[in-house]
Amino acid sequence: MKTGCMLLTLMLGLAAVTRAGADSSSVPSGIAMSFAPKPGTLAQISVDQNLATVTLHIGPVSTVEAISVEAEQKIDVKVADYNFDGYQDFSLSHIDDGMGTYQMYQIYVFSAVEQKFVRLQPSCGDDFINVVLSTPAQRRLTHSYFSDSTLKSCAKSY
Repeated sequence: MKTGCMLLTLMLGLAAVTRAGADSSSVPSGIAMSFAPKPGTLAQISVDQNLATVTLHIGPVSTVEAISVEAEQKIDVKVADYNFDGYQDFSLSHIDDGMGTYQMYQIYVFSAVEQKFVRLQPSCGDDFINVVLSTPAQRRLTHSYFSDSTLKSCAKSY
């Protein structure tokens, strides 16, 4: 796992976190996070209750996307290379609204072709639950899902 430097700055009561060269990080709701999906780009993500705002700067062009997360719990933003393509992606996750046992994820991967983040769909089940990334050498994303009220495991290799 790469190590990176972290710069934490307080600006107008809002903490901004910038990570360089890191494989993963996690930032709680209400915090703005910046990272480079690929060289020459800048992604900024902020969360306010259950709405994440993603601003992507590629050269002189900036796009803004609002992503709604259906959850009563706080939303965490995590940055990692979820599909092992060398680009930094992100997830929005929260504890399930039931018994608070599972971590639910929405994963967005950076598409170099489309020059935007695209929501990743699970290869098994309807949701990403309790996501685990393997080492870069193994290149595997493992998650749980429900099938007929039974918790099962699914792994996708890249």
